[in-house]
Amino acid sequence: MSPQPPRTTSFYKGHGASASAGVVYPCSMGTITLAQREPQFFPAPTYLVGGIFLAPHKAVALIMAGGRGERLGGKLEKPMVKLVGKPMVEWVAQSVTRSGRVSRVIVCASPNTLLTARHAKLLGLEVFTASGRGYVEDLIEAIKALQLGVTLVLPSDTPLVRPSTLHTLVSEYFKRGTASLTLCAPKIDVLALGAEPGYCVTAGGRELCPVGISVLDGRRLQAQESGVDEDYLVWRDPAELLNVNTPSELRLAERLLGERRHAKEEL
Repeated sequence: MSPQPPRTTSFYKGHGASASAGVVYPCSMGTITLAQREPQFFPAPTYLVGGIFLAPHKAVALIMAGGRGERLGGKLEKPMVKLVGKPMVEWVAQSVTRSGRVSRVIVCASPNTLLTARHAKLLGLEVFTASGRGYVEDLIEAIKALQLGVTLVLPSDTPLVRPSTLHTLVSEYFKRGTASLTLCAPKIDVLALGAEPGYCVTAGGRELCPVGISVLDGRRLQAQESGVDEDYLVWRDPAELLNVNTPSELRLAERLLGERRHAKEEL
């Protein structure tokens, strides 16, 4: 079999998914793994090396919260739009903190989201204010200015992502040793959910919708501005990784989160 060409990440923010084991599909763009969500979350183990317990690898979390959110409507900054009484950016920060796989949490705001920056500081989170030129531009600006290495990147409009999913994603990233690992969901599942698919790719004979949640090596990105080699994980629960971009998706997220709380599932 001839070697497959590497993929290049576009850092596009859409919909997505993740897991650590499943059916592997080789394709012209690389290898994807289709798997189901782990049923429960276990704390990351420690490893005994030379008589010293070492903590597992961790990433720096960068929550992207600088967009205007014009499609959502209203005058309030998009990251501050409340979902079941709590701003979306706060739901994301809560999941990141509880994942057990991050050593630092940074909210990347912009001149468009000054209220979000103030709220993040009140929560005790670190804030970096980018120029607000665009999602990709602000991401690269933050990574370069802060000299970040392994970074867990999340949009502030993915309030339903679970801590256990982020734990699995970061763990799988270190296991694979790839430059970038991005979450995707099958387009058919996104449509069935009632969400609006964004950017999609075709891999393994399936249409996949990438989500803005990914782990990447910031050092490689700084040395290669056009992007880095990318790998995908497909999570079979698109509801968990819903991007809230429109009023209808906000209503959908409220219903899904309400159902989760009623069932006393992991938040």
